[in-house]
This record gives sequence, structure tokens and C-alpha cells, in this order.
Amino acid sequence: MTALDCAREPEVVQAVMAGRLAACQDLGQHVESCDVCREVVAITRLFREDRDATLADVHLPAAGQVWWRAAVRARLDAAHAAARPLTWATGVAAACAAGLTVGVVGIAWPTIDRALTWFGDRAGSMPPPTLAVADLTATLMQRTLPFALAAAFVVLAPVALFLALSDGKR
Repeated sequence: MTALDCAREPEVVQAVMAGRLAACQDLGQHVESCDVCREVVAITRLFREDRDATLADVHLPAAGQVWWRAAVRARLDAAHAAARPLTWATGVAAACAAGLTVGVVGIAWPTIDRALTWFGDRAGSMPPPTLAVADLTATLMQRTLPFALAAAFVVLAPVALFLALSDGKR
């Protein structure tokens, strides 16, 4: 062993941490004669005082309160775990609906374009009253469609938010 080690060092640490160093005369005499063990005692006493101060400051809640908090946490975690697949399914369904809408518009666009071209070709041969009604209808739709869409979003957005953010307890 070197001058920095002592064979009784672990025994001294245990005695100081347990608070029984004064009760062991043999160990007390060894500490007085060994420089390494004296330093170990000084440092170990500081650790013990710190541990005792820390343990004195700890305030544990009542067992019932710990159990109640654990039960609430478990219920909340279970609810989140159960809602996760539903959230994914809703997102996938929304993506599918958006894709389907784009696909339908893409498929239907040539037909819409042909219909508009046909009406445009026939516009010159329509009687003036029919042409005036068609013009009025087109103007009316151009001016009211943005308001109708905005009104639909104003009505549907809160409903969608409510459904998305509700926890399912209705």
C-alpha cells in the first residue's frame, strides 16, 4: 500500500456514515494515528452532514396523494395513447379527401372546359333575354361565391376545431 491508502479506510467510512465512530475505541485510536483515515473522517463527516441536511429538507406527500396523482397520470397517459391512432387516422383521411378532391377536379376539368366552350359558342345565338339572364347569373355567382365560401368557413371552422380539440366526452 502507498502512503495515500489505508486498509481500514472502508471501515472508517462506514463507521462515520453510521455515526458510530466514537463507539469504536480501536477504530478511533487508528484514526488518531493514521493521516489518511483522519482526512477520510473529515471528508466523510462533510458528506454525512450534507446528506442529513438534504434529507431533513425533503417533504414527502401523503401516500394517498401520491397514489391519486399516479392514478390521474395513468388515466391521462391511457387517454393520450388511445387517441393517438385516431389522430393518425383522421390525418390520413383528410389527406385522402384532399387527394380525392384534386383527382376529381382533374378528371372533371376537361368536361367543365368543354361545357364552358359550348356555352361560349352558343352565346352569340341565344336570344337577348336569355343572354341577359345568363350574364346576370354569372355576375351574381362571381360576386356571391367568395362570401358564400367565407360564410361556410366561418361556420365550419369552429365546428372542425371543436371536433378536433374535444376529448370525446359528449
